[in-house]
Amino acid sequence: IPLIVMFCNVISAVVSQGKLRKVIYFDEVTGGNNWSYFKERGKKILCKYVNKKKTYFIADLEFMKYRSFCACCGVEEGERVLENIYRYINNVIGKKGVCARYGRANFAIMCPCDGGEHARAILTSIENGMNGIAGNQRVIFHAGYIVLEPWVNRNGGVIKRENMDMALLYN
Repeated sequence: IPLIVMFCNVISAVVSQGKLRKVIYFDEVTGGNNWSYFKERGKKILCKYVNKKKTYFIADLEFMKYRSFCACCGVEEGERVLENIYRYINNVIGKKGVCARYGRANFAIMCPCDGGEHARAILTSIENGMNGIAGNQRVIFHAGYIVLEPWVNRNGGVIKRENMDMALLYN
């Protein structure tokens, strides 16, 4: 019986850890992921051995004049638009990408790509697809990105990405 009790305690600890993780990484406005999730998940993806030969891009997408939009349409409508933007970005980048909201109206995006032009095409399609996301209001976005090529050693061999700091890469 003590073994069964110990086993039940271990299971309940694992379940509560999962619930805690959901609380820590939850963004209350979009219902999705926050900056902490982006840093953690992005580092995990980039440091995986199987991803060492893949090229990724990290982008910042900013909803310009979000305060003015909220003053005009209301905070509730602004938050609804942010939630729609988050969902749309996740639909475009798919499961291999990571998206999270941070700040008031900024979205961090990390996604596999084939190079700079492909990254620019993905961001352009995201921006163009969000034209009607706020109803009849015009929304303007500012985007910046960096392409992360595979790391290469002196001999030209691809090496595993280690000790990456997502916050430094993002800034």
